[in-house]
Amino acid sequence: MFMKKKNNTERPLTPLPYDFKDEKFKDVTIEDIIKEVDVFPARRRYNRGTQLSFFLEDSSYDLKFLSNSVYSLRTKNALPNDVDSIKDISVKLEQEHELVVSEFDCKLPVVTDSTNLIMIKFFDLATQSYTGITHVVVPKDNTIGYLTQLLNNLLGYPIETPLIFYEELAQSQVQPLIPQQSFYKSELGNGDIIVATKADWGDDLLNKSLQFRSVEEITNFIEHRAHFNVSPLVKAQEDEEEFVIVENGKSSHTDEALEADQSTHKSTSFDFWFAVTGDYKGLATKIGEQIDVDPEFLRLFVITQNNTRLSLRRDQNFRRLLDRVPKSQTIEIQYEVLKVTLSQFEEMVLCKVSWVGQGICREQKHDFLVPKTSTVNHLIDRLESKGVIKPDERDELLCWTFDMPYRAPRVCNLDYTVGHSTHFVIGNYPNIKEALITRPVNIRLIPCIQFFTGLQNVHSIPFIFDLVDGEKFKDTKVRLHKLLGMSEKEFQSSRIAITDLKRVEYLDAEGRDDCVLFSVAKDNIYLAIDHPNRNTRRGTINEPSIFIKG
Repeated sequence: MFMKKKNNTERPLTPLPYDFKDEKFKDVTIEDIIKEVDVFPARRRYNRGTQLSFFLEDSSYDLKFLSNSVYSLRTKNALPNDVDSIKDISVKLEQEHELVVSEFDCKLPVVTDSTNLIMIKFFDLATQSYTGITHVVVPKDNTIGYLTQLLNNLLGYPIETPLIFYEELAQSQVQPLIPQQSFYKSELGNGDIIVATKADWGDDLLNKSLQFRSVEEITNFIEHRAHFNVSPLVKAQEDEEEFVIVENGKSSHTDEALEADQSTHKSTSFDFWFAVTGDYKGLATKIGEQIDVDPEFLRLFVITQNNTRLSLRRDQNFRRLLDRVPKSQTIEIQYEVLKVTLSQFEEMVLCKVSWVGQGICREQKHDFLVPKTSTVNHLIDRLESKGVIKPDERDELLCWTFDMPYRAPRVCNLDYTVGHSTHFVIGNYPNIKEALITRPVNIRLIPCIQFFTGLQNVHSIPFIFDLVDGEKFKDTKVRLHKLLGMSEKEFQSSRIAITDLKRVEYLDAEGRDDCVLFSVAKDNIYLAIDHPNRNTRRGTINEPSIFIKG
């Protein structure tokens, strides 16, 4: 039969008037067929290219032949019992077909002006399959219900099982058919598609959680589906964050049992189809089922054409996001298994903590994901749980934060909320903490910055230093050296200065050792340390990299 495009689908349209078993037709050429069908006269007139498609009918797959032959085998007990127990319709039909063609000779049904060639699909609610199963040549005046017994017998259902029928107008459009109406009155012609399904699948099946419950739902899915390729997000070891969960005012890191459970998921790549009209929860659920992980703990990313990774939100509108993606393109998705639920994760803030307990210049960096309502006390709890500090040191700890390296640090109390800042510095400085509380007249707290060669090169973290009334500069340098935690050589090569952030006055001139900084440093004056930025140093090829995991 000649094929013609109808509703974006190639459909059989016109039977070719040749019986190629007849010797007189053995010399028929493609040119003869084109002249006989004569479907593109206008295109040929203007010398336009034409593509012809043909449908080759295998008469052994005709519904009437298959169904009647299966019935005959069943009545003779020649049909194996295990055939009816096969759940996959495609597999069942192939086995039935092999048995039938080995026992019976088929006759090619003739498509005439009074008959139609109809394609048959079946929706199986139990297996959630939507399958093209066969074709049938039927008289136009037959009713659609004529197909019921043929299909029931072929599929192994009781012969009088009620079926409902639809016409598939397009991939996403089906229209119910009336079984008592004829094919002619239903305006069905050659190549049209009829979809059948059982009228009643039983309450036990309908009460299950099913993705598709009707022909309308699965055809809508087919229209809007996209092909997703899913793979795990591979993170470098140093990119791992620590999670802090705050419950009833107390902080705790993620439960070890939960961590162990989430770490045993099936880390694998796979692909599936998913409707772009769905939501984040549906996509996460489908991925979670594949890797055996609670979808609440999944964070998803889409990979763009320029290999950019975009995090998906829980309220993501997939249709708007993927509207311009061609249906032929596979969408790349990566997943990350979190140690907290996604809802908790999205309410968290990445908090950077610098531990300077061994010196301002011996900074240890830690990253914690914490709820926005967490406090400095929760960060200290986490440092303590990691063994960074000892429990008896808590009362001596000083915490401060800053906006920029050249801004004066702001001291934070233990109940300070981390949502107000993202970088905190914590160290063991009991003398400075005491001075902040008692405010003695003989001690002045001065903000300090670090820079290199000029104020345009301010770097590292700012800090606070205590100037003592009457203390000579040479003694102040000893205490400053200890606070910075530098080596002797490094400290000797550094320069100490005071600045108003506009000009710098170095204090290494001859005779300065006996001056008293307490008297020199006035309001709005910073103490400044001029030395190279450790964070931008490049090691030699033989020097190992050092990273302290937070």
